[in-house]
Amino acid sequence: MNLVAGADIGGSHITAGLVEIDNRKLIDSSLVRKHINPATDSDTIIREWCDAILDCHKTAGMAIEKIGIAMPGPFDYTNGISYIKGLHKYESLYGLNVKSMMAEQLQVETAQISFKNDAQAFMAGELFCGCAVGYNNVVGITLGTGLGSATYYNNEQKEGDLYCMPFREGMAEDYISSRWFVFEYERLTGNTIKGVKELADRMHADPHAARLFEAFGATLAEVLLLRYQRQNPEIIFIGGNIVNAWDCFIPSAVKYLNEHNSGIKLTKAILGETAALIGACCG
Repeated sequence: MNLVAGADIGGSHITAGLVEIDNRKLIDSSLVRKHINPATDSDTIIREWCDAILDCHKTAGMAIEKIGIAMPGPFDYTNGISYIKGLHKYESLYGLNVKSMMAEQLQVETAQISFKNDAQAFMAGELFCGCAVGYNNVVGITLGTGLGSATYYNNEQKEGDLYCMPFREGMAEDYISSRWFVFEYERLTGNTIKGVKELADRMHADPHAARLFEAFGATLAEVLLLRYQRQNPEIIFIGGNIVNAWDCFIPSAVKYLNEHNSGIKLTKAILGETAALIGACCG
């Protein structure tokens, strides 16, 4: 059985598990999720990441062979050096060789560990065994605290740069992220919300919530058209935490695309938070 360990490192957690490569599936019983304090010291972060990876191997009763890790940037994915700074997470890792530190902790060779951009890993996972299987020209978007993107075109996967695309008074991420909802709701009402889930729960009782979701969907479609119309993707699939409110914003996005005679098809990613974990093991 060809098993590879995958790990998805988020802003405050790590999810690790074993992927059966030949059968294209995740071994659900091996999944381990661990909360991480992103503001703690580097040794603690590395130890807790490695503990999660070790735990998923212990569950399966196997030794470590290969590990693929989906990692947020900025990061030197080839050499395993973190350049994350000013993002309120993992600041203590800045300039450190994370690959070497993890290899030492796990007692493996550095060659057994590989890193991949988290958005690119998300793309790879959905291509491998998710909603994008069989497609040749696709775009993957993650909607959450930030805006992630990746493309697959001409048999080549590329990390995207949609987040920093100039848009209106700033960048696309300023308008397509959970923090936009938080800022806009407070601007409109003077009240604060924790995030998109709270707003989705108010969708049918709070007219401000409904208007914000409608505006968000149209803005999302506008950004996607501006960036990807020339590529003419077969599908654009969307994942991330905001997708839990899919029915709140997708109707206005589809309406915008139809009004602009676009044939772009928007599809919900199906692997959830395991997409990046799986994708980190592939390719």
